[in-house]
Amino acid sequence: MTTPSDTQIDIIFLHTNRITKKTIENLMHILSDREIQCARQILNSEEKNQFILSRTLLRTALHDITSVPPNNWVIETTEFGKPYISAPVDYTNVTFSSSHSNGLISCALTARRSVGIDVEFVNVKTDIEPIAKRLFTREEYQDIVVRPISERTDAFYKYWTLKEAYAKARGDGMLLNLDVSFVIDPRAEFRYPVSDSSAHWYFKRIEVTPSHMVTLAYSGVQRENIHIVCNEYLVNGHTFVKSHSQIPQN
Repeated sequence: MTTPSDTQIDIIFLHTNRITKKTIENLMHILSDREIQCARQILNSEEKNQFILSRTLLRTALHDITSVPPNNWVIETTEFGKPYISAPVDYTNVTFSSSHSNGLISCALTARRSVGIDVEFVNVKTDIEPIAKRLFTREEYQDIVVRPISERTDAFYKYWTLKEAYAKARGDGMLLNLDVSFVIDPRAEFRYPVSDSSAHWYFKRIEVTPSHMVTLAYSGVQRENIHIVCNEYLVNGHTFVKSHSQIPQN
């Protein structure tokens, strides 16, 4: 058995639009009893399916990386709702983050570092300005509205996924509208110093589909060489298989 490397972040993607209800039912055997019970309590069928697919994908990826059977993983949640691995005890240093939106599930896995990932469907019909004014910092909002109209939606989702990924990586109940402000150009980073030094956090946008914005946040040290590997998974009967082609990243 192998342990995930702390110098590599594995990012897994699954396209869900063509996955049938019967296929999802066939994947339930990968879940823990607690997860099955949780799934049954979700009334919204779409949210239920996304939960099942997210957890079965996560367990499959953990197995592929470590060879530990998918059912052997025990996943708990902190008081703020951040999931973490409590067993097997040899793998409690493994960290992960999952996200899903409109037909795409993403999962990031690594070890001994905080990691967060967020995926959002880019809805060009969303009235973004009132949302940004309410939830973003003044500087972030101004950066969006001074842009040409054709660029505002893209900028909005870059900020949104950046703030969400950072919040997930911290996992301490932080809300979107904290006094943490970012810039998105020429690269994603903190706008001004915060208690979490910008030298300790890194951000990367991942190109998966033209319709989704995906941002990764992870903790680290300066001049650290982190290898990010992106793979697509496909459903194959009662389980998942890794696609033969990797998603290229710069």
